[in-house]
Amino acid sequence: MIKIEQLQRTVELQKTANDIAKSDWLTNPPNYLRAAKMETIEAIDHLCSWKWWKANKPDYHNAAMEMVDALHFIISEELVRFNGNIESVANLLACYFNMPINYGEIESMTAEDANVVLDSMAVDFTTGNINYQRFFVACVFLGLKPDELINWYCGKNALNNFRQANGYKTGEYVKNWFGNEDNDYLIEIIESLNDEQKADSYSIIYEKLGEVYKKALAQAKSN
Repeated sequence: MIKIEQLQRTVELQKTANDIAKSDWLTNPPNYLRAAKMETIEAIDHLCSWKWWKANKPDYHNAAMEMVDALHFIISEELVRFNGNIESVANLLACYFNMPINYGEIESMTAEDANVVLDSMAVDFTTGNINYQRFFVACVFLGLKPDELINWYCGKNALNNFRQANGYKTGEYVKNWFGNEDNDYLIEIIESLNDEQKADSYSIIYEKLGEVYKKALAQAKSN
């Protein structure tokens, strides 16, 4: 059972991130569902099974991260719909985060089955709809049960804010660390956390990102 306090904290994080990224996001919002659609399409790309003309090697971790990215935009859309009311959005999300999930049925799915779900989600977002059932089926298939989805969300939120604090908008931020994207190191950090650290995952992840980034910059300058 996901507690309402967890979801309120999640929505608060998103509202803060939106304030940083675009000061008038609530009165002049970007097309959040279009952004969610694009993240969904990127998830399909990571699963690879649609590219019949080349060798396919599904990347479940990065596909899962695209779903985490989509959640940022889903929450943002709900905040716009509820005029920035954190409690109302958290209560809505609680209904969906705690709905019954048929884990056995999802475990029997193939990557192509998951792509069909993602295709439908992309259509949903295009038509201005959010189908939470499909969203959670995709997340669970990719390894993110609701509690892990929140942990990954906090991590990606920390990375997004870290990027902004280090010149993402001005082009100063270096996204490639030691030959890999920062997302790859974020996943490593998230998966290294123990249960106690997960209770304060945002601040711990933010700090660890800073440590790795500092080393990556130092190496880049020495090359």
